[in-house]
Amino acid sequence: MSTDAPSDPIASYFDGRARSYDRQLWLEGPALRAAARLAEPLAGARVVDLAAGTGGLSAALITRRPRLAALVVVDLAPRMLQRAAARLGAFDPPSRFLIADARDVPLPDATADVVAIGYLLHLLPPPDRTR
Repeated sequence: MSTDAPSDPIASYFDGRARSYDRQLWLEGPALRAAARLAEPLAGARVVDLAAGTGGLSAALITRRPRLAALVVVDLAPRMLQRAAARLGAFDPPSRFLIADARDVPLPDATADVVAIGYLLHLLPPPDRTR
């Protein structure tokens, strides 16, 4: 995984805060678990978590014990993905980590049964949210 600084200002902002980002996860736990419940059914699903950050939502999905078929964790900030890899490394199935913009993910059509996104939409301009 590359650790080059991202050129996108939002990604650069979060890349610089990756080490301290998880300090608020204890507050977000109930919301992450609720989001994971909304994603059911997950058993056998191929999941893509967009703008995954340090993997908080991915971990909430996995800890529901659904036996996912695959998990692709996507973020534009390399250091956030490094933290996600550390968090999700012991889980099954092994996660794939992809540095990419959630607005243009280089995955083939029909890659996912479930697409999750926790914290990005409010940061995007309205036309990008719609797209």
